[in-house]
Amino acid sequence: MQGEHSETNAELTSLIAETLRRHVDPSAALVRVTFEPIEAGMSGAAVLRHHVEFDTNRKCGRTVSLISKPTTLVEIHHANLGHSDDLSWLPRVDRRYVRDHLTHFWAPAWKRAGAMESFGREFGGSIAIVEAAAASVADEIAALTEHQENMTLIHGDINPSNVLIADGKPRFIDWQAACLGPFYLDLPHHLCTRALAGEYRRVREELGDVIGPDVFAAGYRAASHYIGLRYIWWTLGLWSQDPTQSHWIRYYLELIGR
Repeated sequence: MQGEHSETNAELTSLIAETLRRHVDPSAALVRVTFEPIEAGMSGAAVLRHHVEFDTNRKCGRTVSLISKPTTLVEIHHANLGHSDDLSWLPRVDRRYVRDHLTHFWAPAWKRAGAMESFGREFGGSIAIVEAAAASVADEIAALTEHQENMTLIHGDINPSNVLIADGKPRFIDWQAACLGPFYLDLPHHLCTRALAGEYRRVREELGDVIGPDVFAAGYRAASHYIGLRYIWWTLGLWSQDPTQSHWIRYYLELIGR
């Protein structure tokens, strides 16, 4: 399915033109934009891939591919990192926040998977571990929120697909899940081993933010439980359609089992 922008897309077309001038070439002149929808993420917001044709002072007929996604003001205030008082308007991570996500994402998928005999045969040894983690994780995360030094702006969905590298520097995209919460929640999905997480702690220490190894390990473990539970839901659906994808379930089971 493809489409071409019309006058009803004037705001988005203007944004694309400005993006070209700012990030591609200051002389860029937009010629034509076609688009196709691509798979939406957890937020359900429509995501489009735009095939952009443009001219510059140096060359005509250049092309570039851009991605757009409707967003709210939550996604544009990440420059306020470290200012908890100023971020009080953001969704706040607390017991209710954690329980709501488990109720909407983990619980239905886990119930459907548990009804499958094949799931019990392959993953039965992990069922009790997962359900124990689900029963305690809201309290674990709530305990992290009691320490103000943990609370900051968090992306909420940092994974490799949301981290782009430009000019050798990381750029984080897709801020739809941004909120005020413990920084630990941004670690397990991208820094998915203790060694990588330890490197993060070392860099924080170089910046003067010293976190004891035992305290850090406990926070990282609690965050791993939550991230594993929050995101395992999609792998359960994937596995039910294609049992060869069991490695994805095991990836999240490893996080939950820490």
